[in-house]
Amino acid sequence: FVTIGGSSQRRISSLKPDGSFNKNFTVGTGFDDVVRKIKFRRDGRILISGAFDNWRGKQASKIVLIDELGDCVSDNFNRLNLSNTVYDIDEIAGKTFAFGGSFEGGDESPYSGVGVVEGFTSSLPPELLFRVKGLSSSIEIVGEADSRHDIEFSIDLINWSKLSSDSTDSNGKIIFEVDLNRFDSQYFRAVKNE
Repeated sequence: FVTIGGSSQRRISSLKPDGSFNKNFTVGTGFDDVVRKIKFRRDGRILISGAFDNWRGKQASKIVLIDELGDCVSDNFNRLNLSNTVYDIDEIAGKTFAFGGSFEGGDESPYSGVGVVEGFTSSLPPELLFRVKGLSSSIEIVGEADSRHDIEFSIDLINWSKLSSDSTDSNGKIIFEVDLNRFDSQYFRAVKNE
């Protein structure tokens, strides 16, 4: 599609539950060719693949990573030099990115029909480790060196509250003391601030 209800929405749109347009998501000139796969990531970003070469007037060759507003987050995929449509994409964030389609390898690209690349779409998500020693306990976050994280907790995995905000050291670690008894039956996560 290129329009919805008479409004230009070139091959992608963001709608609210009532069917109205999400005006926070900017389509602009949209995609210049067919979209085949949309993958929503846990970090709120969106991986999209298809036969397109441009997203909102900028080069986006067959695969693009955008944020929830529609802004391009990464154009790394242009380096793959894919010759034709990408039908499917998937990833283990920060580790492996896989893609498949009708593209063929050649002088510009070694990929023919399927490809797998390492660490291409995002940094490795931070890991949380809990350490309990007697009456004291701590949370250790292991991620990228010198990066800032919000440590959050939740009772229902829907509503999150910030517990702490800190930066990892040169080894990629943050350690802070916490009373785990206070957070009985709750969930924790570390969110990297970009």
